[in-house]
Amino acid sequence: MTSPPILLFGIHCHQPVGNFHRVMEEAYQKAYLPFLEVAKEHQVPFALHYSGPLIEWLETNGHRVLNLMGELVERNQVEVLISGLYEPILPAIPSWDRLGQLEMAKEKVISLWGKKPKGVWLTERVWEPQIVKEIMAAGLSYVVVDDYHLLCAGIEEEKIHGYFVTEEDGETLAIFPISKPLRYLVPFKGIREVKTTLQRLSTNTAYTIFDDGEKFGLWPGTHSWVYQKGWLKRFFELLEEGWLKPSTFWEYLSKNQPTGRAYLPTASYPEMGEWVLSPQKAKKLKEIKENLKKEKASAFIRGGIWKNFLVKYPESNWLHKRMLRVSKEVKAIKVPEKKREAQTHLYKAQCNDAYWHGVFGGLYSPHLRRALWCQLLQAQRLVDAHNPGIIKEDLDCDGQEEIMLSNGQLFAAFKPHQGGGMVELSHLGWCQCFTNVLTRRPETYHFEMEKHENKKGIPSIHERGDSLPSKITYDPYPKISFLDHLLLNPSKKALEEGTLKEESLWRLHYLPRINGHKVEMWVRTESKEGEVEISKVFSLTENALAAEYRILPHALSMPLRFGFELNILFPSERFGEIRVLSGEEERCLSVLKGGVVKGCKGLILRDSLWGGELKIELGFPMDLWVSANLSISKSERGFDRIYQGNTFLFASSVLRDKMNLVVKVSCHEKGE
Repeated sequence: MTSPPILLFGIHCHQPVGNFHRVMEEAYQKAYLPFLEVAKEHQVPFALHYSGPLIEWLETNGHRVLNLMGELVERNQVEVLISGLYEPILPAIPSWDRLGQLEMAKEKVISLWGKKPKGVWLTERVWEPQIVKEIMAAGLSYVVVDDYHLLCAGIEEEKIHGYFVTEEDGETLAIFPISKPLRYLVPFKGIREVKTTLQRLSTNTAYTIFDDGEKFGLWPGTHSWVYQKGWLKRFFELLEEGWLKPSTFWEYLSKNQPTGRAYLPTASYPEMGEWVLSPQKAKKLKEIKENLKKEKASAFIRGGIWKNFLVKYPESNWLHKRMLRVSKEVKAIKVPEKKREAQTHLYKAQCNDAYWHGVFGGLYSPHLRRALWCQLLQAQRLVDAHNPGIIKEDLDCDGQEEIMLSNGQLFAAFKPHQGGGMVELSHLGWCQCFTNVLTRRPETYHFEMEKHENKKGIPSIHERGDSLPSKITYDPYPKISFLDHLLLNPSKKALEEGTLKEESLWRLHYLPRINGHKVEMWVRTESKEGEVEISKVFSLTENALAAEYRILPHALSMPLRFGFELNILFPSERFGEIRVLSGEEERCLSVLKGGVVKGCKGLILRDSLWGGELKIELGFPMDLWVSANLSISKSERGFDRIYQGNTFLFASSVLRDKMNLVVKVSCHEKGE
């Protein structure tokens, strides 16, 4: 007997940990609330996933949405799916945290709507086989991925419908494949085209549409299209006509046999595999895929995997590896109440957005990076196993050891193999990472400016084309702190932009030695200008980091100057304050404009989001160049110039004899 095709329709709604209230309010008013108000007027069953950060915001600011959800769940119109509560990339966090996040999400859904969830919305559809065990251990039965995952597994396109079953160590899990053609259809194409496409679906099986809820009102042009022009109302009316049967996932799974068995490779959606590549590799991948379209073999030519964002962006990798270390320490906490509190902060620090970058800001959004650091440092502060002292280990898993100093209040980490630079300076009491600065690097969209047309609907985010700023600055080395420079004739541009290249010693491996509570690092440079020995000793006091430099030149043939740089992020950006002590005067520099100061004796840095102020004291006056690091990022609006931190470049007079320099970075509470 022939039965009509079944449509499994769902939307995923998410806002990152630390996102601005105004952004979430706009999403609430333009997308989340009107969607449910339209849905309530119809009898179309569908699935919904709200991430933990969004739910917590709604509990304070959006009760109307939560109440509507409750009504729709009560009348069995809505099936609620979960992910890890704070929307982590599941394969990127430890197995114990995967299970913990899923269990917390279950608790939240049951407490709000009284029904136990059965399915998982897989964050960014990042699949690795090891996640099956924790999903099953949490009592969940199915997961939603892209059809692309099954294409990569070698399954023929025409057979990708219904659901499949996979297995890991004998544990089985149902997999529903999202149809890419249908996903790109809704809500961007006209209803007539949507109906024509859906009428071509095969009978006696099911097809899945599951995508971002923000497409229904928040993306540019969609609010007018979806609500004011009535697209969503007509879409639900279309699904009520009877020739197509909408269903929830659990209902379909309970009544129908699987299409087949499948073992999926590590994968996400195809765009993710391009975003994780360098611009050159991404361009080549697109060319190869274009040539293979006619053969329907492009799924076999894939880009990178999500975890390679941890290679592309060292800043993300450092945060990720710090998170893994804190996770082990939180796991060891014995007191249940304290462990639950630390887990909550840790889980928030695992929110995926600020670990990667694609079309949207993500890692490029300083406020999102700051939010994760804040949560991670709060978790670290609660850890019993965190003891003051010096730790030497390969924390970031690059094959070379870092050295970390901690006194319970300040945490500093150094890379001897990367110019002896400081990769992190954090204040545990203030829950602030001062060195949360992003290096400016080329992105694929800096070189591709194609225009697309969509005459019978509205453009999706992938189809927007906007003019690129004419000037883009890239950093020739990582923007970490206490990187050393030997300056001969640096260009004015390089000094003002903080982009010294040949002068930087960041590639040199400093020889480290731990001496009591101090870390010593030494290097000897050799060049045609002569030789210079540099040693630096780092130590912590209760509220300060001290760096003691000793510079020893040998038979220099050129007038070299010694320099070092600090890279610091002001979280308030436009409201941060840079006060420079020069001679007997005090000058104020703009965070976003910077400037040049001769004879700088020290700095006072203030920001309303810090718990106080930073003071930088120099052993003797030095010349100072302050520059704002602005990156170019693409978003749903087009191109944005985003503040990523400030470079403070200090330079001595010409080296003639041995030079001793003490630099002190201290933290002071407000009013001190």
